[in-house]
Amino acid sequence: RLAAVLSSQAAASIVAFGQLSKTQDASPKLGYNLDLAFQIVSLSFPLTIVLNTATALGGDAYVNGLPLVGLGLCTLSQVVYRVNKGQIDEL
Repeated sequence: RLAAVLSSQAAASIVAFGQLSKTQDASPKLGYNLDLAFQIVSLSFPLTIVLNTATALGGDAYVNGLPLVGLGLCTLSQVVYRVNKGQIDEL
């Protein structure tokens, strides 16, 4: 289970970039921006490092607590969104 958690945390942003790349290649008129997708992947890398370090150090305790970690990260993302909603809407 630990190896699966490490692999899934590391691969998520790379898979997302690949999907955006395929979408842009299939329908360039939709306006997907691969530069933005690459920036998102780049910004997610530090979080991936932190999560993988926590996984390695925490072992089974981390894996068993993943639902709480996920809930915490989702809550944090909502807080960041609500605080910056005006700036996000301007984009």
